[in-house]
Amino acid sequence: MAANRLLLVEDEGIVAMDLSNRLRKLGYVVVGAVSTGEEAVQAVRETLPDLVLMDISLAGAMDGIRAASFICSCFDLPVVYLTAYSDPAILDRAKQTSPYGYVVKPVTDPELHTTIEIALHKHQIDLKLRQMNASLLAEIEERQRAQQALQESKRMFEKTFASLRDAAFIIQAERGAIVDVNPAAIQMFGYSREEFIGRNIGDLHPYRRGYADPLLALAPLIKKRGFIHLPELTLKRKGGSLVVAEQTVTAFDDENGANTTWVCVIRDITERKDAELALVRSEQNVRRVLENLPVMVAAYNPNGTIAVWNRECERVTGYTAEEMLNNPHAIEMLCPDPVYREMQLSEWKRRGHNFREWEWKFTCKDGLTRTVSWSNLPAQFSVPGGAFWASGVDITARLSAERRLRDHAERLAAMLDLDRAILADK
Repeated sequence: MAANRLLLVEDEGIVAMDLSNRLRKLGYVVVGAVSTGEEAVQAVRETLPDLVLMDISLAGAMDGIRAASFICSCFDLPVVYLTAYSDPAILDRAKQTSPYGYVVKPVTDPELHTTIEIALHKHQIDLKLRQMNASLLAEIEERQRAQQALQESKRMFEKTFASLRDAAFIIQAERGAIVDVNPAAIQMFGYSREEFIGRNIGDLHPYRRGYADPLLALAPLIKKRGFIHLPELTLKRKGGSLVVAEQTVTAFDDENGANTTWVCVIRDITERKDAELALVRSEQNVRRVLENLPVMVAAYNPNGTIAVWNRECERVTGYTAEEMLNNPHAIEMLCPDPVYREMQLSEWKRRGHNFREWEWKFTCKDGLTRTVSWSNLPAQFSVPGGAFWASGVDITARLSAERRLRDHAERLAAMLDLDRAILADK
């Protein structure tokens, strides 16, 4: 163990030399011997000894007591006073600097050694106590900060909980008992806060079977995942009316890791479900109209297969919707001639989805060929399930009538020419 380093402050040269020798014989290292308070402060700054032996009566502006006070406050070193006097007034001044020892000259070696060792030991204890106090204060401050953060977090939670537009419940996980509710829950279900507190959350479920609370059946899953989301369920208001809702339950653990609290958030989706149902009905009505239109209506998927094939399409071609929908060979069935089919598909690729009165010749299921005039409908009027769609009119009869009319006109013109020729010969 390294020897303790001492600084001696003594203004009598012979006494300083004697004490230095005696201190070395006692096993200490004397890092310096100075005679004034000012020199003592400078020596401490340069050598940082373990202890200072300070003569109280020093010449100059800074006596030993003032020097000791400065050293203790700035360097936190133990000081042991040396003096040839035991004047009560001087002793009172010295006490105010909280010295670690006080010996009266002449001092014996055992007394000197004992005083120094006790001072060093006491200083080490003081250092440890101060460190412990500092650590304790830091821990207290940290706990205070944590407590403040917890309180702030609690206030934020309470504020958020109260301001949620959805119904929110705090639930005791083990029993399913409601601990607290927000104003939205009161408004949604019609119970007062007092009526809610202590009530089982299962009371809101009109069709529960076998469990005091249906959520308790899901408790293992909630504990495992930390939350569950029920996208649609029916709940009961105080008056007995029903509300369609989605429900999210989040588990919160206590400081021991036990799952003791659930936060249940319920959103009324009745309007959304009504809107979805209205949309479905609207789509069904549109499909009924499309199915029964007196013109052909077909819609096509992005991959080119048929998504819609109405009854007029079935009547004209003889192929049912069951045969045509999502059938990758539907175009081959309608246009079996590969040359004609490739020509039409190339033209389709060139035109894109912008065409009017485009004629296609279809080979129908009965083997007859019919001509259909197709017109694309703008993309903004999309049909659910179809990438694009078009309407068609069977113009086979019209084309046949036009051909007969042309033939009749040609025969009539020939007859008129013949009549004019006969009259000219006469």
